[in-house]
Amino acid sequence: MELKLPSDKIKKIKSEAKSLLQADALTALAVSRFLGKLNHAAQAIAAAPLFYRHLQRCLQVSLEEGNQEYSHPSHLSPDAREKLTWWMDHLSHKNGKQLLLAKPDMVIETDASTIGWGASFNNIRTGGPWSPQERHMHINCLELLAASLAIKSYARDATDVVIHLKMDNTTALTYINKLGGTVSPELNRLTKELWVWCFQRNITLKASHLAGSLNVIADEESRVMKDRSDWMLCPKIFQRINSRFGPLDVDLFASRLSHQLPQNVSWRPDAVAIATDAFTMNWKVSNGYANPPWNLIGKVLQQIQQQNAEIVLVALVWPSQVWYPMLLDMLIQEPCLITSSRSPIQPTHPVNEPEINPPLAVWNISGQDTQQRTFRERLQNFSSHLGDRSLQKLMIPSLRNGHAGVSKGTLIPFREI
Repeated sequence: MELKLPSDKIKKIKSEAKSLLQADALTALAVSRFLGKLNHAAQAIAAAPLFYRHLQRCLQVSLEEGNQEYSHPSHLSPDAREKLTWWMDHLSHKNGKQLLLAKPDMVIETDASTIGWGASFNNIRTGGPWSPQERHMHINCLELLAASLAIKSYARDATDVVIHLKMDNTTALTYINKLGGTVSPELNRLTKELWVWCFQRNITLKASHLAGSLNVIADEESRVMKDRSDWMLCPKIFQRINSRFGPLDVDLFASRLSHQLPQNVSWRPDAVAIATDAFTMNWKVSNGYANPPWNLIGKVLQQIQQQNAEIVLVALVWPSQVWYPMLLDMLIQEPCLITSSRSPIQPTHPVNEPEINPPLAVWNISGQDTQQRTFRERLQNFSSHLGDRSLQKLMIPSLRNGHAGVSKGTLIPFREI
């Protein structure tokens, strides 16, 4: 069952919004009367509160300055004027609101700490640390941001669903349920961003309180940063990699804070990723960049080989590993050793910084035999056939950084990045 405004009320609201925008002078009374109409319209316009909070703030400021006198002049802020334009342009096609909330399709639990955020849905956990900028936000804002990240992570591909959000912060859940407020501009901004994202997908939200003692999983995810592989190369180094081997178009192993490309794939549900779990994808259709956890390098090489794909891989120069000979065999360009006076690593959180002993290098590799052979044919042989004159120099570094190793009798030199 849906409630709608009649056409004459729609016309009246549009007309009054236009009059307020064109008025040379306004009083608090004029703004208050118009807000009364918008408050009434909110019964039939789901998004209404998002677009009259700035008007409420203007009225609040006017009354505070005028000792609560409604005859006091009121000035519309740029944001308030922008929202009046929204009422004029979008009221007609936003008309209509369901009276009864359907049974939720998703129940998501969220939590935040000063360290990071966490969430749980259907026993699937996710979360992560805050960025340096986010760490300075008020805890109420972090709780609301955690809810937003959780919804965008789990409902990334969802439309036309009802989401029940459970959280232990009453301020954040009140802002969500009331579609904003006037006390905190930052909370109002975060609320609007979340609801606009949901309205674009016809997603309905309802938040309720979950006692902190029961919010165990999300709380743990928000406080314990366990992923030591969540780091990125210095952006300047990555840009040099992209210039030499690119343009690269998808970051296959990344997170909200560590991705280097607009398109990225995460290991767990993530708010900004295009997909979860790169191993479920076809790598052959993209020019991929992979900076995986060290324990997955062997699996990455197998995926490339099976799919005849080509990617640019960041991996350790680690000859003692069982996957290292395969890595050399799959090369189609000289690998580039990452040399830097400073650490090339930028962890998303201090506890995530990996312990790197062998140096890092960039490897352009392919699963196609023809590309591999073409590359080796233009390199120096490392051995001689029976009866041939022996080579005078078996190890000739092309640069001061030396060589990566030998693949099928061919010496693989390093280049610099």
